[in-house]
Amino acid sequence: MERHSLEGLHSNNPGSRLWSIIILRKYINYNGFKNIYNDKFMKMIKDPEESVRYEALISLALCSHGPLKYLNRDILEDPSHKVKTFANILYQDRIEALHTILSKIIPLNIEKIKQSVNGKPIDDAEEILKVLGELRSVKSIPYFLDAYLPYDDDGLGLNELIEELLENFTDEELIPYLLHALEKGNLGSKAISLLMLGCIRNTSFIPNIKQFLVHENEEIRIKTLEALSIMDDRSVLPDIVYVMEHDLSPRVREEAEITFELLSREKTEENRL
Repeated sequence: MERHSLEGLHSNNPGSRLWSIIILRKYINYNGFKNIYNDKFMKMIKDPEESVRYEALISLALCSHGPLKYLNRDILEDPSHKVKTFANILYQDRIEALHTILSKIIPLNIEKIKQSVNGKPIDDAEEILKVLGELRSVKSIPYFLDAYLPYDDDGLGLNELIEELLENFTDEELIPYLLHALEKGNLGSKAISLLMLGCIRNTSFIPNIKQFLVHENEEIRIKTLEALSIMDDRSVLPDIVYVMEHDLSPRVREEAEITFELLSREKTEENRL
């Protein structure tokens, strides 16, 4: 496949050239190679087809430790607004360029996320997330949060990857972004922020968490119960009882019962001691 992709870069068909770039890039990232074929990507930046030039720039951003040395300043005046805009971002900051790609791939509402689960967006998101994880920039935290799926991702591994990436940051680095996501973020960022604040186990964040027990989305209410269970503070038991008795979702009520049982059991065992 590698040989055919290299040959495809010289095809008269722009679609073949485009997919050859994508396949080579994925081959490089999958095998952990860096800085090979950058000269190939650099040549494709001069391709007459806009989509090919754009994909070549993305590939340099993802595969090169130092993409600037492969860029000619002429690309900053590319006739395509799309190409020129991305080239200027990449020229200034590789990490911000990767953020730009990711923000265009990750859907901003749950319906679009559901539509993307079995398609290309998830694959591309994983590729970009792994590269950003290697760079370990605090600036990437809100993008990791936004990429999280607010429900089980059916074995795709995207949520698990994001959780692993976020574990590389300290609580002090994470907390401001987690709190901001609870207030302003999409459903996915709210879900992971609830869980991570629960794991931090600072009881001062209980009010920030338990307000989501009445959120309109049942997945968020379930994640809130999970977070409170992890937080392990029995002061929330009355709130859990209210959910058990009044929530309209059977799934949420079941999760509330589990949370109540866990917290009550710990209290009983503590009294025995």
